[in-house]
Amino acid sequence: MKYANAEVQGNHAYNPQVVDRRLQLTEAGASRVEEGYFRYTYSWNSFWERTIPVRLATSVGALTFGNDGAYAPDVDYVVIAPVRVGQVVTAAG
Repeated sequence: MKYANAEVQGNHAYNPQVVDRRLQLTEAGASRVEEGYFRYTYSWNSFWERTIPVRLATSVGALTFGNDGAYAPDVDYVVIAPVRVGQVVTAAG
């Protein structure tokens, strides 16, 4: 997913006290599936990428992204890609 996080806490004249925001991913009908911490990106307009591997329980359950204890990072978009199992073989053409 692509995200931004420019949250700071407190007031310090030399170093900003940056905050890593947590994002939780849940699947409908299941308990929390996965979570990850998203680093400080220096600006709300500076988007970085972060991957969270997830093993889903169903193929039709709705996914919910959020944080039940505080703010989540500002998510721009999410890419869902299947895992490839096995070895990739390239055949001569």
